[in-house]
Amino acid sequence: MQIEISHSQDPLMGWNISVRVTADGGEKIAGVTIQVNMIRVVNDEFDSPLAVYSKQLSRAGQFPGENVVQVVARDQNNVETCGEDSW
Repeated sequence: MQIEISHSQDPLMGWNISVRVTADGGEKIAGVTIQVNMIRVVNDEFDSPLAVYSKQLSRAGQFPGENVVQVVARDQNNVETCGEDSW
């Protein structure tokens, strides 16, 4: 699985965070968990696994301050792939 995480400063406060998970051949996405600064903000589970997952989070994290986004994607066989972005 491929995990892409990007961020941009929100004009009002915090950060806008984009997460995209793409399943490799033979894989399907059964669940995705997203944490921002150690706080779980998304815990999506899918009855019908997906090939691609995208999520936009608005006004997340801290500005100014240090931020960490952690993403855990789980496939149909409960194998986890992790990604992280920090700034």
